[in-house]
Amino acid sequence: EEIVARTHISAEIADPLKSRKGKLGDLLSFVIYYENSRWDEALQLAEKHRLNMEKVPQLYFQAIEWVNHI
Repeated sequence: EEIVARTHISAEIADPLKSRKGKLGDLLSFVIYYENSRWDEALQLAEKHRLNMEKVPQLYFQAIEWVNHI
């Protein structure tokens, strides 16, 4: 929460990071569950938000590559 407060991101992004509420909060939770192999929780959120689980591994690895380049 302290780190989020020191950044210059909008409340639209900061609030879900802090509270994990709403769609963006759910998507953050989904990523955390996915990274920690908490498949049941990840699948619940994927179904709730109609995420295509077949595409998730590819998108996850693309995100990792992107982070490694910044």
